[in-house]
Amino acid sequence: VWWSWRLGLIPNHLVALMMLLVFSLVTTIYALGLQTIDWVLKPATDTGVFANSGNKAADPGYEKVMDQCGYTWWNVNPVYVLKARYCPDIPAHEIHDGVQCWPKHHRCGFFQLGKEFRHVPRARW
Repeated sequence: VWWSWRLGLIPNHLVALMMLLVFSLVTTIYALGLQTIDWVLKPATDTGVFANSGNKAADPGYEKVMDQCGYTWWNVNPVYVLKARYCPDIPAHEIHDGVQCWPKHHRCGFFQLGKEFRHVPRARW
């Protein structure tokens, strides 16, 4: 609208109305697009990923999956690992106390996929 008005294609008395109409149209298309995406994706997210994958057993839970896989989001995040190691008590940078962030039988530290042996204590070899 702006460049059409500057080129003289839109009369001066219609510029504000055209801008308002274009803004309203774009906002409506955006809102309807978001609602449509939500409507399309909602059936896939209602029952959960575990049930959708065809598993008949109950969800094993976060701790069991973490112990089985050997890694979590927390031990592959280098910033959190450094924060947990060097500054766990600094205000506004506290680490999680009541949450299990590392698997039970692995060392606390940065996890590198393919180097799992580095996280198992030697006593368990």
